[in-house]
Amino acid sequence: MSFFRPRYRNLLLLAAVLAPALAHAAPYTTTRYIRIDLKTDTGYSYDENFNRLPDSPQRPGASQETLPEGVTRWFLGADVDVIKRHPDGRLEVVSHKPAYSQLPHHYIFTYQTSSRPAKDECGILPLAVGRDLLDLRFPAGYAFAMKGGTLGGLDFHWTNSANVPETEELYVRFNMHWDEGTTRYRDFNITWVGLNPCREEVVIPTGTHVVNGPKHTLGEAARIIEVAPHVMDHADYLDVRINNHKAYRFEPTYASNPAAHYGAGEGAPTVPLHVHPKHIPQNGAPIWMPGIYGPKVAGDDVITARLSVTNPHKQPIENSGILLVFWEPLNADVITDKFSPDPDSEQ
Repeated sequence: MSFFRPRYRNLLLLAAVLAPALAHAAPYTTTRYIRIDLKTDTGYSYDENFNRLPDSPQRPGASQETLPEGVTRWFLGADVDVIKRHPDGRLEVVSHKPAYSQLPHHYIFTYQTSSRPAKDECGILPLAVGRDLLDLRFPAGYAFAMKGGTLGGLDFHWTNSANVPETEELYVRFNMHWDEGTTRYRDFNITWVGLNPCREEVVIPTGTHVVNGPKHTLGEAARIIEVAPHVMDHADYLDVRINNHKAYRFEPTYASNPAAHYGAGEGAPTVPLHVHPKHIPQNGAPIWMPGIYGPKVAGDDVITARLSVTNPHKQPIENSGILLVFWEPLNADVITDKFSPDPDSEQ
């Protein structure tokens, strides 16, 4: 899944925003800012002029946009930064500073519309940014179609283990890339697969554990075009498996970057986020993006996640082992060469 910029790639996946109402003859970019408010624990969205967008009826402390009907907007991906807004209005990119890059643990958006079939069993399309800032791209020829509906914040979590001053005006900036008025892209669906789908709560006690997630079926013939993982620290690997055979293994690469996260349960002691001599990635567990060469699956083929993790702490670790599976529907009669595991894939 290495379509990201070399910096900051770990998890999983990213967030989308509203395009302008006017038609465009060529791809274009819009900008949204998510305020990192460490004092009130809110994550409101702002437009390119820093006007706050309407409050979300689903998630207090977040925003929601209504997208105009009648135009299909193709989401092509996004570039993400943390920025500081100075009192004189000057914007400073601070993502390269570790204290600031650690602030956004995650921000999850959902896109809801009657114009798309409800194929994700979570009932949402979770596009998210994780602790390590994620620049999102899709395989060549693919884009995510948005037509009408609403786009809003579902969940967010800010951390401040490096004690960035709470008085600073800080934002996650999303430069979102779009196209419209065309049919040249291939649309896809997103299904949240993991150890606890549609939620993040997974408790890993002390010691080494291999944990298998519940079974998923897509209900129709499909090609998997991309898989984005999310793991907390101390992960040995995270597999996406088809019919209990490994299709792809993510092995996090750690880099020094001290931080902290919470143990299981509200108010539990913090657990250092470092493993071996190193910490979660600047080149992370990159996204797997096979595109048109991705494995084909039948509607009843079983997709699961498997996480191996070694927790050296006395406290449990939570929130790990998420896979976002991007897939396109296929006609069942083309599934003549569906996924076949390598004989050595079960190591």
